[in-house]
Amino acid sequence: MKHRLLPCLLAAALGGWMGASSSASAQTPAAWSPEPALLASPAWRAALAGRQEQGALAAQTRAGNGEWTVSLAAAHRREPLLQPGSNQDLELSLQRPWRLPGKAAAADLAGAAREDYGRARLALAWREQAERLLAQWAAWRRETEGQALLQAQRDSVAQEVAALARRQQLGDAAPAELLQAEAALAGAESRLAQGRSAADEQQRRLQTLLGDAPLPPTTWQAPAAHDINTAQLEEQDAALQLAEAEARLSRRLAEQERREQRPDPVLAVRALRGRSGEERVLGVSLSLPIGGEGRSQAGRAAAARAAAAEAMLDQARLDAQLRAQQLLRQLELAQQQLSLQARHAEALQQHADKLARAYALGEAQLGDRWAARRQAQEAALALAQARIERQLLEGRIALASSRLWPLSGHPVTRSVP
Repeated sequence: MKHRLLPCLLAAALGGWMGASSSASAQTPAAWSPEPALLASPAWRAALAGRQEQGALAAQTRAGNGEWTVSLAAAHRREPLLQPGSNQDLELSLQRPWRLPGKAAAADLAGAAREDYGRARLALAWREQAERLLAQWAAWRRETEGQALLQAQRDSVAQEVAALARRQQLGDAAPAELLQAEAALAGAESRLAQGRSAADEQQRRLQTLLGDAPLPPTTWQAPAAHDINTAQLEEQDAALQLAEAEARLSRRLAEQERREQRPDPVLAVRALRGRSGEERVLGVSLSLPIGGEGRSQAGRAAAARAAAAEAMLDQARLDAQLRAQQLLRQLELAQQQLSLQARHAEALQQHADKLARAYALGEAQLGDRWAARRQAQEAALALAQARIERQLLEGRIALASSRLWPLSGHPVTRSVP
């Protein structure tokens, strides 16, 4: 009797994928998108609030500290030698700092840099959410596929038990063989129950990330990644873009702080009513604050922050390069591992088939046959896991290159050099 276990298990696994959930099977890979779920997540709402904060800070930077000040003073004077001897004085003044040339332009550049920084933070939050969702999808796939393979194993053992029971009734099988088969069936059912529990847990976690959105199709494939190189991954690296935006912002803030070391003059208009209305004075005054040590230290602190941001940018470039190289290398290794695992699974299946034929001819023991079958089953599961790992890496590369689930409506533009 010839058994082709591996094709049967893989076919059963495919059937399990398509029937994992009605909501998943109703979606096609091209139609499904996690964007509604990601846009409704608490993490995204927090990221949007952070973007609004950066926008408000940018507006504050552009506006500066040039606020109008209104003051009203009243005085009562007694001058016995003059008539009348008692007088009321009133003074009204309106003053505002006068921004020196160049400060407004520096503030505009700093505000634009802060807006870029807010957009970069938003893009990184989106990428992190998508990566978390992709990783959970892969974990769900592993358990779902494992459950399908375990179900196929259990069904195969159950058929064997039924066949041995019939043979024993006919006196063609030893009682020990049936006991071995029943023990194997109990083990297969136990592993299947564990697999179902694990698959349900991973599905609950995935559904938590998706909210009310339907589950993704289990047969989904990531965009092709074979034509993506290291330079493309580095260019689209969200963490590197954030570090670049932070360095630009630090440079612009340092330049703004350097200009702020020169205090702005204060222009004031004064209206005075003295001697109970007998005297009226209208004047203009210009005052110039004298900068102190506080302004100098603020400028030094801003310059130090800019230098630190530049150093962190250099590190971010190295990290982005390493991430890109690691991702592409991991995909290459996953391709190799998948090929090796396929050959290994095929070899073990052929060995299991030979032992099955030898057992049917009375030339092998049932225990040897069960051991070979178990090895073939484990190899089939490892092959499925290797395929999912390759798909996960393809998805991560597609995310890193903005080919998968790109952030729409919030472009990361660079307003300032």
